[in-house]
Amino acid sequence: MTPFGTEYNRYGCLPALQISFPFTRSCAAAQAVPVQVGAIRAFERMEGVPPSKPPGSDVAWEEERVPTGYAPERWPPPLNLTRLGGITAEGGSLSLRARRGGREGADCGTVTPSQPQRPSQRHPLLLQARCAGVCYPRQADACLDYFRSFFAALGREEGLAPWEPEAEAALPPPRVLLTPHIDFRVSGRAYGHAFAPWVRRPAEADCYVILGVGHRASLPWSLDGRDYATPLGIVPSAAGAILEIVERSGFPLGEAPAHEGEHSIEFPLVLLQALRLLRGIERPFSFIPILCGGMFPEVAAGKPPAPGAAVDRLAEALRAVLGRLGPGRGVQVIVSIDGCHVGPRFDHPYRVGRQRLRACAAWEETLWQTVERGDLPAFFAHLGEDQNARYFDGVGALTLMMKLFGKDLALKRTHYEQWHTPSDASAVTFTSGWAE
Repeated sequence: MTPFGTEYNRYGCLPALQISFPFTRSCAAAQAVPVQVGAIRAFERMEGVPPSKPPGSDVAWEEERVPTGYAPERWPPPLNLTRLGGITAEGGSLSLRARRGGREGADCGTVTPSQPQRPSQRHPLLLQARCAGVCYPRQADACLDYFRSFFAALGREEGLAPWEPEAEAALPPPRVLLTPHIDFRVSGRAYGHAFAPWVRRPAEADCYVILGVGHRASLPWSLDGRDYATPLGIVPSAAGAILEIVERSGFPLGEAPAHEGEHSIEFPLVLLQALRLLRGIERPFSFIPILCGGMFPEVAAGKPPAPGAAVDRLAEALRAVLGRLGPGRGVQVIVSIDGCHVGPRFDHPYRVGRQRLRACAAWEETLWQTVERGDLPAFFAHLGEDQNARYFDGVGALTLMMKLFGKDLALKRTHYEQWHTPSDASAVTFTSGWAE
């Protein structure tokens, strides 16, 4: 039984998220190489929860709660240059679909976080936290208490962080956090380890880049320009920065439907909100969501992307924007990935026991060592040896991270866990850590 009194189904999935994974049908690059059907289904069956309604929930799973004063308009995906949520193409250039101060199309290019304001003053395109009320409480107070409990074992376990100020709080916070996006109810402990550095050194950045996994994306990379509503309030997107990244990259980055209900963005975002509130940080912040694909052609070839590939252009554009935002305001990066997905639940022809769990841990250890060295050729060579048969889901996000920071990033892993379910002899793994 889970903390909310519900049981996982045999797939451990959110039915709302069991949407056909479209890489082999819609992504031209992926169509050029053979991809195992099991790999596609594994990504479809994300680690989630069944459609049960937790006790005390006053809103059904499918219902979206819109904050008072927010006036969403019907969202038609832009039809010409991009399908970026919240952004359209007009006259050959990109602009934000916005309504500020009652003026349609008002200038939203600034990346400076706005002061607290009525939701209707932001653009009316809003993403909803789909997992609220199922994976974590829908009520704000209960939500804060729940996330606070992730750090309740303080002092009993190395790596978890005390809430009391200490000498380390004077040090600058890590630039990058590595966090899982596994259902919160599976392991609050893993999230405690992931976000511990930002408890010891409060996360007070003005903008956060979240590198998630495009579980339902047909594009290998995609951004979204919409704000995000959670039980803890509305987080504005860094609209101007997103526009700049899209324009600098020079290739399609818009796929609005892929961002709707994407828990690899929702989970770190709502936990970040809670962490700042619990730390008494009231200054508003913005975010840049980037969904990353599985890089199937490169995995199949066992080689990193060729120079000048899309990921290089995206990394260059992102680096330019972060360099401009960083001085005086602070930008931090969250890498939101899990690890391997093995067993019958993911269409493997074998059951997972102790021997396979040990083999999986050893395989991941080798992979993570290549990441710690910033060695992309070795990273893809290792993945290519068995065509990523264990369905490690962080290929794209880690590639972009390494492209973005190079070999200067010192990654420190602080927690590794294997969620093994004996009922279906399957497992999902995940790692926490941080980098400076």
